[in-house]
Amino acid sequence: MHIKRENETEKERERSVFSTVFLALVAVLAVEIAMLLLSFTLSGFPSRLNSNAEQILDKQVVNRAAYISGQLIEAQDLSDLDSAVNRAAAQLVQEGETVASLTSSNEKSTPLFDEVSGQMVRTLREKNVTGVYIVLHTGEISRTAGGSLPCLYLRDLDPSAPASVTNDDLLFEHAPAAVMRRMSISTSENWEPGIPVTGGAQDDFFRLPYDRAREDGGIQNAADYGRWSTESYTLAGDSRPVISYTQPLIYPDGTVYGVIGVELLTRYVQSLLPYSELQNDGFGAYLLARSPDTTQDSSMTLHRVVTSAADSDRSQSGVFAVDMQSESGGWTRFDGWRCYASVVPLSLYSRNAPFSEGSHWMLVGTVSTTRLFAFSRSAQEWLVITILLTVLVGLLGCLFSSRRLAGPITRLSDEVAASAKLAPGNLPRLSRTGIAELDRFAAAFTDLSRSIINTSTRFQRIIDMASVKLAGYELRKGAPVYTTDNFFAMLGLKEPEGELSPHDFEKLIERIVTEQENFGLPDGGNQRALGEVQNAPHDAAFHQYLRHRQNQDRKDDRADHVVYPGLNEARGASLRGGDAEDVGGPDGSDQHANERGGNVAVNERFNDVPPLERRDDDNPKRQKHEQA
Repeated sequence: MHIKRENETEKERERSVFSTVFLALVAVLAVEIAMLLLSFTLSGFPSRLNSNAEQILDKQVVNRAAYISGQLIEAQDLSDLDSAVNRAAAQLVQEGETVASLTSSNEKSTPLFDEVSGQMVRTLREKNVTGVYIVLHTGEISRTAGGSLPCLYLRDLDPSAPASVTNDDLLFEHAPAAVMRRMSISTSENWEPGIPVTGGAQDDFFRLPYDRAREDGGIQNAADYGRWSTESYTLAGDSRPVISYTQPLIYPDGTVYGVIGVELLTRYVQSLLPYSELQNDGFGAYLLARSPDTTQDSSMTLHRVVTSAADSDRSQSGVFAVDMQSESGGWTRFDGWRCYASVVPLSLYSRNAPFSEGSHWMLVGTVSTTRLFAFSRSAQEWLVITILLTVLVGLLGCLFSSRRLAGPITRLSDEVAASAKLAPGNLPRLSRTGIAELDRFAAAFTDLSRSIINTSTRFQRIIDMASVKLAGYELRKGAPVYTTDNFFAMLGLKEPEGELSPHDFEKLIERIVTEQENFGLPDGGNQRALGEVQNAPHDAAFHQYLRHRQNQDRKDDRADHVVYPGLNEARGASLRGGDAEDVGGPDGSDQHANERGGNVAVNERFNDVPPLERRDDDNPKRQKHEQA
């Protein structure tokens, strides 16, 4: 039972050449794919691509921040206009006017506006801004709520277009009628002589710098009190949002008598911040924002002032937070989308400026992670596709290679298996495989088969060539007993039907020896008595054989051969261990004993018998035995 289980286990472990080669190649392919994936994982390939995308965005925002910062700083440099207004005011004061009277009404302010109107046009052209204005007042602005203040407000809706020599591209939003007629500049549809004072946030762009300078008594330079509006706003009756920079007018004696400033339409600012440059097919956004926090903080709260984006909803003002991952940027969300925000500070104020505290201007460039990391994700997808294709092609290659290698071996194995069904005496025909080792094996197999056929037919050929009638048999463990055609006839017995096992054959011979004291062998159709068993040479041979077989170890699977001569021609004792092919000398006997390991009984006078003609055809029963 244990041996049977071992045999079953060995069969389960057996694999075909194809499966062995295929599994080995698949294992190599799996190791290569694993090494490829491991190299990509350990190298941080995806994170590096994402980091590169962030760095590219940071660089773009830094470059754009440098440009917009230069534009805003140039726009807020109003030193020429400030000097021109102060000189005109001082001149009028010398002529008998007072600062308070110059700012009391539009009519009183007309001489001052006439003096500075030329400088205002030059400032408008040089600064590339959409508007420039002067608002005059010497008291508290809050007390004039519901009224208006003297104002000269000049606007250019398209500063990027070539300037007109006759100023046809300019419009007056606010100005006294006398100034309009003298300059021959058209007015907007919402024109008013003075700027309305609403008392609300709409007045903050000119009120806050004015009030701060009055509170300090004008002890600092006028530019130090300059302020950029922190929210976009519109003029009364106008729908176009703007941002502006405003600084107070300070008379040499410290009297604050109004403000000057420039404006930028938000649409013009948006043109200075092209969101399309932020990669990913225009899905990014630029935000000009302010924040009480700095980039060193872990989280920043920013208030959008101007937004340049493809989505109009994102252009609206609002508050958003950025979780800073580094000083250059962090993560934020817009409309549910997770975005990377690159934040660059804008240095618009001096350190001593009153409005620099708690109001840090920033340029923020944002791109959704879906778009920003699209290349990284695409690269990873292509990597996965490449790996899958590699696996597919590799498996097909393994399959092809395995079939190509296993095909010749399988074909040779089939041919060897088919050779067992060939008629005895026919050599197997093995085709060439083109593989040197297999071809050498096939040649060796063919030579071995030829040698086996030659050896297996020697016994029958000797019997056929002998002039004395001989009969023989062969015992082999695990195989039917082979006998010559005349074996049972020479014993005077009927040939049994079917095949005899070694055990049945031995029982048959024992019965013949023990039950019959003498038996005859036919000679030419006549039977001749052998005499008593104990006196007959033939009987001696049988007894000697049976004694030998009884002492034989059952594990010995060597073949036993016995040849019986006709007693009418041979009367000698049996010879043990002789070679049926060469029994004349000791060398032939020893050679057969060593090669076949069998036992043979022959006539000791066999050398005196002349050989018969050799027959080419083999005994059918012998062939059937050899095939088994």
